[in-house]
Amino acid sequence: MNFLRTLLSDISIAITIVTFFASLMSKKSKKKLLIISVVCLVIYVLLSLVTRLNDKVDDDINFESTNPPIVSTTSIPTTNPIEVSSPIPTPYIKRLLSLEPFVISSGNTEIKTSCEDKLGNTFELCAVLGKRTVDPIEPSKYRYNAEPLEYNLNNSYSRLTGTIAFYDGTTESSGKITIFIDDELIYTSPDIDMRTDPIDFDIELNYGKFLKILCPTDSTAFYESSYIVTNLVLYQ
Repeated sequence: MNFLRTLLSDISIAITIVTFFASLMSKKSKKKLLIISVVCLVIYVLLSLVTRLNDKVDDDINFESTNPPIVSTTSIPTTNPIEVSSPIPTPYIKRLLSLEPFVISSGNTEIKTSCEDKLGNTFELCAVLGKRTVDPIEPSKYRYNAEPLEYNLNNSYSRLTGTIAFYDGTTESSGKITIFIDDELIYTSPDIDMRTDPIDFDIELNYGKFLKILCPTDSTAFYESSYIVTNLVLYQ
């Protein structure tokens, strides 16, 4: 727009000058002056247009050199799938008490969905094992027949972890939990009474077949007591 204004202003000035000189000339000279003036104006207009176009091209080149194009940093998805590293495999885990027991007594041994020890600790999915106690009237006889809790593991597991706690009994009651694999003793817990905190254990099964958990009879067999075995987890 500014270019057109300048061009028209220049043409107007040129016409004014030509008119002034034409008024001083003869009729024949006026005609020649008019022709020459028109030709000059046409040339001037053409030169102005060419100059304007060249200036525009130069401006565009300068703009591009000082303002390089913006390159998008957004990644373009490809058709190839993204490779994701596989997670580190974890040992196979199974809750022992979720298996069907191979042997369980109908007496002092039972499986509960939840239980609580004498210290107020609560557990989910527990085995409660009672110790065989003697009859105080006939010491040669046992009051309860607490059979062991036994599982057939089919030689599938290498390790067992769990927790032991005191479930019920008198202030004089105490006992231990023992664990066997294929009739070989592999774990004996510390002595447990109602003041004992829960005890965690971690033992090797060596891919044995038959697992047996029981509370053996000992010198405290005159006092009734039972014990919690929980958090039992098998590892391959």
